[in-house]
Amino acid sequence: MDIKIFKDNLKELKLQRNYSLCLNIFLSLVVILSLTIVIKKSNVVSTIIIPAGLNEKIEISQNGVSESYLIQWSEFLTALKLNVTPTNINRKQSFLLSHVDSAIYNEFKAHLTEEIEKVQKDDISTVFFPTDIKVVNKEKMTTMVTGVLRVFIGNEINSESQISYQLQYKLTNNNLLLTSFKELANA
Repeated sequence: MDIKIFKDNLKELKLQRNYSLCLNIFLSLVVILSLTIVIKKSNVVSTIIIPAGLNEKIEISQNGVSESYLIQWSEFLTALKLNVTPTNINRKQSFLLSHVDSAIYNEFKAHLTEEIEKVQKDDISTVFFPTDIKVVNKEKMTTMVTGVLRVFIGNEINSESQISYQLQYKLTNNNLLLTSFKELANA
């Protein structure tokens, strides 16, 4: 009798062991699959920003940025570069330089230094009123800003013209950096 009970218990233990082994293998596969999914998803990081005063969300990922971000950033940088007076141009252009890609930094700084000297020497103020901002090429992160540029010498308006600017960016460590700021001919 004892041998029969022992054999039955042994049979039941083997059955439980086999069920437990199958369950452990299944759970191991689920964990491996979950880890694979998490690792693949962790490579794409996306940051969504909704700045105060803006109605559109701004999205930044390793693959690029949203069109709304390009548009808002273009408006911000054109205001920094083009809305200047002899008293604020140093501060604005210094801040603008902090958003310029290192590949063009020295060239852009030299251009801005010439601009600062001319504005302060001739008592020039400029104001830019954007009328249209559009993304020209999302993959190359290129925008075009069109508007009215008014130039004042002293307190008198010197000129008013419709001008378009092309801005191009580069995404580095989730920072959108300016790589080109060009005036377009009669756009």
